[in-house]
Amino acid sequence: MALRWRILLCVALLCCSPQLQARECLSFIYASGGRAFWANLQENIAQEGARLGYFIYDRGSVDSEHLIDDAQIELLNVAIARKCRAIILAPSATIENYNEILRFLPVPVVLIDRNPGLSSQFGAVASDQTAIGSQAWEQLKKSHPDIRRVLVFPNQGKVPSTEQRMAGFAMAAEKDHVSVLYGPELDQSIGRGRQVVRTWLYTQQPQFDAIFTPNESTTSAVLLALRQLQQAGRYPFVGVDRSPLILEAIRSGELLASMVQDTEKMAKIAVQMADDAIRHPSRSGRNVLLPPFVLNREVLRNAR
Repeated sequence: MALRWRILLCVALLCCSPQLQARECLSFIYASGGRAFWANLQENIAQEGARLGYFIYDRGSVDSEHLIDDAQIELLNVAIARKCRAIILAPSATIENYNEILRFLPVPVVLIDRNPGLSSQFGAVASDQTAIGSQAWEQLKKSHPDIRRVLVFPNQGKVPSTEQRMAGFAMAAEKDHVSVLYGPELDQSIGRGRQVVRTWLYTQQPQFDAIFTPNESTTSAVLLALRQLQQAGRYPFVGVDRSPLILEAIRSGELLASMVQDTEKMAKIAVQMADDAIRHPSRSGRNVLLPPFVLNREVLRNAR
């Protein structure tokens, strides 16, 4: 794997076009996960980039369920070939040699949304993932103080961001003497996740009082499975992220609330970090953690 990306990078550097973009290029490489989240972040990065005079190169339409490790490495090569001045990267959690890759790249890299133990001297901006989990529990406890057993559906792949959310949730719930029950791991495909959840709930018939899901795909899959089982709205349910489906479920009462990341602020800080890294390459970056906010029926009503 290491030899492959070295070869690809060298080929990209040798074959890059001599023609420059009309505006200087920044590359945005997202990871797998919720389509609505990445599409929203993509839009905000493009807006902030344009404001600062940059062209943002990305993959175009978001199809993040299928963005595998090789695709991220290929996109790093494309960013170098297109003479992008910096890269905004949401690293795949399963690429073990990312630190070596970052050191080898000839342009600064700013990390966004997640940081699985990488060392980027040019900075990182992400949501406070542990706070997402702990605040999700507070929402459940505030609404239903008699909860004693919560069902959590993990995300497949051990992504650091969702692992931290689940850890924050479990720590807060168990501190209040509430048991946490884990369902099957769900991958990024909402359709497959819906089938897994529906079958598991129907056959296992677990005993629980509430539900927590740590990202957009797990939240969507569980919502759709509960609808098929005609159990939507039966349990207090807090998810993470937002999408048309999630907003609809909050309005209808099927979802108590969703913990939402501030993609506008995240994008703005990341692009400004990249701009600063280009202008001042010797300056040390900074790590920024952004607090989440709660999206519930009251918030949606007041937003009208």
